[in-house]
Amino acid sequence: MKIRHLLPMFAVLAALAFHGCGSGTSSSSDDSIYYNAVQEVAPSFAPAAGAASVAGKTSKAYTASWETGNPLYELFYIFRQFDPATDSGVIDTSNIFKTTWEGRNFFSNTESNCIAITEQTIAPPFDFGNAATAYDCAFNEEPADGYDFGGAVRKSDTAVKYGLFGFLWPNADHNEYGVMQAVMNTTTSDLDLDIAVWVNYEGEGDYCYRNDITGNTETHAFALRSMKGNKVAGSSFLSVVAGGFSEGTGKYFLAKITTNDLNGKYYCIAAGDGEAELRAMDAAGSDTVDLNCAEYQAAVDALTPLTTADLACASSDFNPGGTGTAAEGTIFLNYQ
Repeated sequence: MKIRHLLPMFAVLAALAFHGCGSGTSSSSDDSIYYNAVQEVAPSFAPAAGAASVAGKTSKAYTASWETGNPLYELFYIFRQFDPATDSGVIDTSNIFKTTWEGRNFFSNTESNCIAITEQTIAPPFDFGNAATAYDCAFNEEPADGYDFGGAVRKSDTAVKYGLFGFLWPNADHNEYGVMQAVMNTTTSDLDLDIAVWVNYEGEGDYCYRNDITGNTETHAFALRSMKGNKVAGSSFLSVVAGGFSEGTGKYFLAKITTNDLNGKYYCIAAGDGEAELRAMDAAGSDTVDLNCAEYQAAVDALTPLTTADLACASSDFNPGGTGTAAEGTIFLNYQ
């Protein structure tokens, strides 16, 4: 099957999910901390002036259209600039800025409604493979409208902002299950952000994605591992590892992309490039690294690419086995 992007009106739905805590009504000055940080860490591709995001032709013959399936379009979509005033309900949460925009509500909802607990390790509903992390305030919410939510923060640590969030967004023809785990160190300016989402359609059409990014908001250095696809044999997939600098004159970053048709092809991209520059690149990539990105190759090659096995694509991937307050197949958190 072909990977598709989801275009629901879940900006509105997300606001409804967090009762009294929709977009723009945040109760904490920290609620935008992950959203602000990722804008300093991640590349941000400006849409080409006057161009529809899925219209037009690429300059090369690898794929006919600038759309899903073109590896450079897929990379563009992950890091496409997000304007909440115009893009809510148009860009889905496989875009890292969209996810962290919704994350403002996750953080605010948790800070406002969590219950103080003895500081304890809480495992994410989906296992990112991260080190055990302790939290001291948590809650689960299971409202009648089906917008389930679980959240935890560590309020005792004011310098390092720890957040863990699970969410379920029901829609007419699909449900969207997601988990976000984030750490922002305001002393060192280091961000560590992990996102996993399963878009579960009635019948066929499910897809799943991961975006794991680390970086520094001062230097704009970053490393990314991204994966989109599902676990159906023969389905389309996209796996990206990337590293370098997202901002700065004369700075670049190197992406290494694997798909059904590409095996670890390199793309050297200048910090500050946008959709127009990506369209002009060879979508087939290269087996060799451009001199401008040579200094990043060792670090990018050392990143372990995510595979379909690393995706959350079934209810059994969330809280497998079920423990305490987190039953298998839910996005709730288990704590005491």
